[in-house]
Amino acid sequence: MSGCDKFFLCLAPAMENSDIGRRRASFSSVKKGVEHAVVDAGFESWTVLRRSLFMANFLEPKINNPMYGEVQDRGTMDASLDSEGIAKLAVAAFQDLDKFHGRAIGVASELLAAEEIMKQLGAAVGKPLGAVFMTDDEIAVQDVNAQVWVRFMSDYVDVKELGTVIRLTAFEEFLERERATVKATYL
Repeated sequence: MSGCDKFFLCLAPAMENSDIGRRRASFSSVKKGVEHAVVDAGFESWTVLRRSLFMANFLEPKINNPMYGEVQDRGTMDASLDSEGIAKLAVAAFQDLDKFHGRAIGVASELLAAEEIMKQLGAAVGKPLGAVFMTDDEIAVQDVNAQVWVRFMSDYVDVKELGTVIRLTAFEEFLERERATVKATYL
């Protein structure tokens, strides 16, 4: 890292790994460990962007990941973020180091209940979709810790503040912009 004055890292779990249970269980602790490493590295300036789930996860090819298959099959999923939004925020952080230095920022485009997300997605494809919520026991059996994580994402996101920094994309806007892919995914 010698000579590095800017650094961008986006962590995502390798869901195709055969030891998926261990990887999912440790995902949050690994991310937290990386955040601590960045803070402790002595960078002149640092910012951590904590992303929510990407809106694109609702569409092909990402929806084909086993983690998201229920959206197509059963019409279930949780919160999301337009990937353009986190890119814009990263650029803003690089352009104004003083304003963003020392901050960990939760990033989401808007805070919608799962039922509303599915209602909007259903309207975009012309068929009803609804949210089905897993119990804690179902989560434990299926080993999907992301289901627990998304329950608390909104606690770490200040959409009002984010809106003063970048233009946020509403889910309905995203669905309109990606209309062809939405239709190809669900029809």
